[in-house]
Amino acid sequence: MTRRQRQRGLTLVELVVALTVGLFVVAGYALIVVNTHSSIRGQGELRDWQDAERMAFSTISDIVGIAGYYPLTTIGSLGAAFPTGATNLLAGTFGGAEFVSGVDGAGTASDSFALRFVQDPTNASSVIATTDCNGNPITAAAAAAVTNMFTVNGNGQLTCTSTFAPNPQPLVLVSGVQTMKVLYGIDVNATGSVSRYMTATQVTAAAAWSQVRSLQVTLTFVNPLAGNAGQPATLSMSRVIGIQGSA
Repeated sequence: MTRRQRQRGLTLVELVVALTVGLFVVAGYALIVVNTHSSIRGQGELRDWQDAERMAFSTISDIVGIAGYYPLTTIGSLGAAFPTGATNLLAGTFGGAEFVSGVDGAGTASDSFALRFVQDPTNASSVIATTDCNGNPITAAAAAAVTNMFTVNGNGQLTCTSTFAPNPQPLVLVSGVQTMKVLYGIDVNATGSVSRYMTATQVTAAAAWSQVRSLQVTLTFVNPLAGNAGQPATLSMSRVIGIQGSA
């Protein structure tokens, strides 16, 4: 028997088996690549969400913390620092000696709140805040109260508007916010400690805006991993932020 006679090709069955095994190998490799890319993308989206959450609460905390501050050396009283009738940017005005104001969103809509403080116009070293929530530099020459309002617009963006700007316009802080809910810690008995938390509607009914000593802010974000198995549609984070300004 010659060499040519001893050679033979693959049978149809062998060829089909080889192709099937090859397809499984390629499909497995493709699945690994897709899952790897999905995991990397998910980790990036999660980092973006964490950055947004930190940015939002950092800005809110900075502004809430200085609410009610005014320079005692140049302004003798709370009422003089925060007069009645100044716009609170919430389609309303502040009452007497008030530096916090808020509005409840209807149903599941977001709440909004505004706060104000006064810079010391005579002493640059006593600057309590170097910028407003829009990043506008606040100099020691600024004697008027600065109001900052936080709200969530219809595009799911947390925004802040400051009266320190020549023409106040909302500045987008972070995106992907589904709702913002706010409760106000009230010092009912003037003990210096919060005795209960109320909604904005309840605070208004009790005429207790001048008694607000802290805010509990809850931000609900769209979960960037919501498409993955076992992941909720949203993620909520809450912070209780004390007001450190003069009262």
